[in-house]
Amino acid sequence: GLGALGLYDFLKDKLSARISAIGVTVVTLVAVPLRMAAENWDDHDRSNRYTARDIAKAYLDSCAPNAILFTNGDNDTFPLWYVQEVEGYRTDVRIVNLSLLNTDWYIDQARRKAYDGEPVPFSFEWNQYVQGTRDVLYYQNPVEGRWDVKDFIAISKLDGDQYKFPAGGGKMLPMFQQKNLRINIDKEAVLANGVVAQADSARIVDYIDWDWKSNVITKRDLMVIDLIANNDWTRPIYFSITVGNNPKSFFWLTDYFRLEGMAYRFVPVQTPTNANTIEYGEVDTDRMYQNLVHEFSYGNMELPDVYLDETNRRLSYNLLNIFGRLSNALLEEGKEDKAVEVLDFAMAKMPPSKFGYNYFNFGIIEAYYRAGALEQARKITEDFAAQLDAELEFFASLKKDDKLRSSNEWKTDVQFYSMLGNMVQRFDREKAPEFIQRINEATVGLN
Repeated sequence: GLGALGLYDFLKDKLSARISAIGVTVVTLVAVPLRMAAENWDDHDRSNRYTARDIAKAYLDSCAPNAILFTNGDNDTFPLWYVQEVEGYRTDVRIVNLSLLNTDWYIDQARRKAYDGEPVPFSFEWNQYVQGTRDVLYYQNPVEGRWDVKDFIAISKLDGDQYKFPAGGGKMLPMFQQKNLRINIDKEAVLANGVVAQADSARIVDYIDWDWKSNVITKRDLMVIDLIANNDWTRPIYFSITVGNNPKSFFWLTDYFRLEGMAYRFVPVQTPTNANTIEYGEVDTDRMYQNLVHEFSYGNMELPDVYLDETNRRLSYNLLNIFGRLSNALLEEGKEDKAVEVLDFAMAKMPPSKFGYNYFNFGIIEAYYRAGALEQARKITEDFAAQLDAELEFFASLKKDDKLRSSNEWKTDVQFYSMLGNMVQRFDREKAPEFIQRINEATVGLN
């Protein structure tokens, strides 16, 4: 608009107002779209890009038949709805969005059959979860001991005043009195439903002690507890890997997770979580290998002429993480060749030329080193370091105030360089001295 006015002002003194107006109109109607297309076409071209669809299918294909899959955000829910609703893909899986599970209408939907998906086995009746009823339960009047989760749900359904507490102004609010729950395990049902293989039957626990580490239980929390209490291992229960990044997001069940792809399966086998990591549960290497290498598609993300915007590139974070976890788990089983195959496959599908390097590459690098694939490990380490060199050189060239404003970014780069250095010192002693010198040179001028 300002450009058109500027052209008009420029031409009106040289030509008549009518001709100037017509000329400016014609020029802008032609030039502006052409200019926008020339500058922006490649940044908006979605040709041959199917990442959203294929990753959505990967989430669903991570689940066993007739499963219930908990999701949380937009990106791990809407594409899944699309492939089910439009393409009719894996409609046996019931998607339960945790954000919507706080609403009565969504619980109503979940309790009904949808396509090939059976109803979600909630035991609460409509009048027990309708909006304004049990929206939040508050921890009050605690009692000693530990309750069976089914008893907890039964008590949560009661409406007497003894199950509420005064909140002022004559208002009574629902409460819960016990945070320590127990899920008793029917081992025969677990084996009969294929939750755990017969070969691992000795690992099945007698019960799961479930400690609720919050003073509130929202409606969605109550529905999750209710589902687990009443499912009795007849339906596979999964949590999308993108539900959250801490045990609270997964309802403090992470010690009983098994990674099978883009989702964790809830199983009665304990795998304690390392407090220093966000990697939960054990890895089902056979199922993961089959899924990641042979079953999943990746939307042509590796093709040079397929444009990936920032949102699409962020897909690599979760994918690199699970590829790294699978390869390291294979190494623990002594399967070095298979681990290298997985790593090579991951780097082919997510080439650094399109994705660059970030925190999630460290698991890949470490696995290469551990597998004895020194050539691949050194190549990625060198290229990652070159990327850091360029970024740190730029930050070092900034004026003092700009350098201060960008301190979070360059300190992250310094931390990444340090992590690379530690890895080289652990696995590649030959290269360690020159690499440490390289780090020192790269960080000169940043402070």
